[in-house]
Amino acid sequence: MDSTQEKTLLERLRSTQTQYESVALKLAEEYTTAGRQQEALALVERLSALTTDPEKKAFYLLTIGRLCEQLSEYEIAASYYSTGLSAEPQDKINWYFLHNNLGQCMNRLGAFGKAEWYCREAIVIDPHRHQARKNLGEALEGQGKLKEAAESYVDAVAVAPTEPQALLRLEHLLRSHPEVAEEVPDLYARLEKCRGILEQMKIAHEGKAQPSHKFPAAKGHIPLVAILDDDDTLVEVIGEEIRRRGGDYVGFARKEEFLRDVEILNPDLIVTDLVSPGMDGMAALERLKANPDMKDVPIILLSGSIDTDRVTLASRLGAYACLPKPFDVVQLFDTMHAALAKRFPKEY
Repeated sequence: MDSTQEKTLLERLRSTQTQYESVALKLAEEYTTAGRQQEALALVERLSALTTDPEKKAFYLLTIGRLCEQLSEYEIAASYYSTGLSAEPQDKINWYFLHNNLGQCMNRLGAFGKAEWYCREAIVIDPHRHQARKNLGEALEGQGKLKEAAESYVDAVAVAPTEPQALLRLEHLLRSHPEVAEEVPDLYARLEKCRGILEQMKIAHEGKAQPSHKFPAAKGHIPLVAILDDDDTLVEVIGEEIRRRGGDYVGFARKEEFLRDVEILNPDLIVTDLVSPGMDGMAALERLKANPDMKDVPIILLSGSIDTDRVTLASRLGAYACLPKPFDVVQLFDTMHAALAKRFPKEY
């Protein structure tokens, strides 16, 4: 074999490998969108095994970790993120999210001290992103460092006012521990500033402000919202806002409890993550809508991957709405309000 022939064959090999990677990643994305995380995992794991490029290796390990998180397999996800860090990628985005996501997993596992370290490292890598600041707040709160947690939540909202989940967590912290405000004299002023930034963004986006109305309900009835999400704090934060609007809620972390109890509780509205541990969201939607006692209950689906086909399928199966996750808080509560208004039209 002469050098020209060798060069041609090597070019074909590289081209074939590039095409395979592109197709495999696209297929993995489609599997993820369809809720078929295990099949997506198998593809990306194969890509990771085939590459010797440290940058690609880190990216694939990051992707595998994210898929494991979607399945609530936080220990497994953390092991992949740790392996990704050992590849020492030079890409700033991969380096940031490997640290941030590992910190997030440590929070889920209750290892708040480790979570704090990884989140602080992520902030050093890229101080202009909000995710690590919010996750740092959770890590500090988990350790009882409430003053520092509050300041981290404020920083997260200031960096990304259009992602108000950190603001909700800050409000939750202050309701649970009002004494924190005494340790940070200007905390309420900073909180109001964050709210003002969020409201300005909302006005710019919608052209007008939308006040927070009380939830509609039948006379003398308190609307009950069932929430399924494996993030207990997020469920509690959403639940407190529901109560502020005149409703009540019951939260579920596992699909077994949810499917066992939700039909007995007969809530007025359901908000559920499409990908919960061991649960096919579309199958659960079909089951609930097949029950005569549940067929009129509006169901709002949350999903990390939203596309037209998925929304169309969810709508055909009876979902009231399908929203992207992480969700926009304003959009979520506006959708909940509209769903209850449709359920109780005489009170709206």
